Amino acid sequence: LECFNQLLEVTILAASRNTISFAADDEMDTSTSGTSSSIDLRGKYAPSLVQGCEKLLSVKKGGERSKSQAMSILSTLCKAPGGIGGEEELVGVFQHVRTFLAGGAESMSHKEASSKTLRLEALSLVRAVLTCENHDPVHIRKGMSTTLLPQLCQSVQEKWYKVIAEALRALSAVPRFFVVGYADSEDAGAKKAEMDKVSKMLFDAIEPLLAAHDVDQEIKECALTASAALLSNLHQTMTEAQTKRLLDLLLERLKNETTRIAAIKTLSL
Repeated sequence: LECFNQLLEVTILAASRNTISFAADDEMDTSTSGTSSSIDLRGKYAPSLVQGCEKLLSVKKGGERSKSQAMSILSTLCKAPGGIGGEEELVGVFQHVRTFLAGGAESMSHKEASSKTLRLEALSLVRAVLTCENHDPVHIRKGMSTTLLPQLCQSVQEKWYKVIAEALRALSAVPRFFVVGYADSEDAGAKKAEMDKVSKMLFDAIEPLLAAHDVDQEIKECALTASAALLSNLHQTMTEAQTKRLLDLLLERLKNETTRIAAIKTLSL
């Protein structure tokens, strides 16, 4: 799995340098000139890769290393045109990620669900999906809203600082999908209700960490980025008290020497 992941990374890198090309659905596997190859990654290989990775992730007693590599392959696939697929594929992957992030009976169905490393890998995969710009924003928004967002918000309550920081990085990529991830035909009332709900969930997850003083520096900086993303994208759906609270905390971080540079960077978001 590790070797295959490296091969996939090299293939995507070669495509970015025009050494090879990714074929469209109506193209053949080799170019007419014969000087470069054309690979139908999206149509021929990506669906099989996603299915294979999902199969590994669904095995209740599968090895932790295999599941970690499966999530790494999915993260790498996000860099290719088309990413891991459409709404069905995204929801399927999010459902598997949820089993590693959720508490209770759902997470206990997997032997390795309590592994900090797997939770970190799962959050890294979510961040890769959200930041790659190779997926339809509408599909991302629907998948997050129906499948994963509550568990993602709960992840900031973990004890390991690396998991908390990665959860905040993922949360910082969420708000924009609840601005650009709506089709023109969707009901305006339902859209506003969902945006209000999401902004409250994000505020409740981010604010305690932005206000905390006895946390790791990495968490403080990630909380600043997440709060800036929330304010810049969903400020219209936040209450006046929520907006004032975040702005007051940002001002407080600007006055603190250890967080001043990070706070200044967030002003450009």
